[in-house]
Amino acid sequence: MYRIICLLAVLTAGCAVPQQRAPRMYPGKIIKLSTGLTLPMQYELSSGQGRMTAQNPKTGENFDGTYTAIAETKVTQFSHTNFWGTKKDQQAVEVSNVVPGSVVLVGDKGTVIKFDIKVQPGNRYRLPIGYGEGEDNHGKKYHLQF
Repeated sequence: MYRIICLLAVLTAGCAVPQQRAPRMYPGKIIKLSTGLTLPMQYELSSGQGRMTAQNPKTGENFDGTYTAIAETKVTQFSHTNFWGTKKDQQAVEVSNVVPGSVVLVGDKGTVIKFDIKVQPGNRYRLPIGYGEGEDNHGKKYHLQF
């Protein structure tokens, strides 16, 4: 009986280990402005930073990198006097609904593209919307959108 309980304990212990899931990637595109070539792009949905990949279908170059976007926060402090003359210090916090960010994609054939982007964060019902302009280390310009 003791052996059966030990065997069951060992077998069920493996079930308690959380499984690692690959990050979910969402589609976008990069357009090379000099030729109009579209590079399929994917980005990881996360908060503030995540992975981004792309592929040049003409050259076969694969790109991998990260994006970072930080919301600008504006804090305003003010004093308010109520009906009884009591002064109370308060503050208001305003967070922009358009978040500036950047992306750096490094290709496996030597091309590096840096983008300045703007992102409207998503919510549980809608994916984020983003766009930006970039330039590679050969002087070629690109437009990114998702």
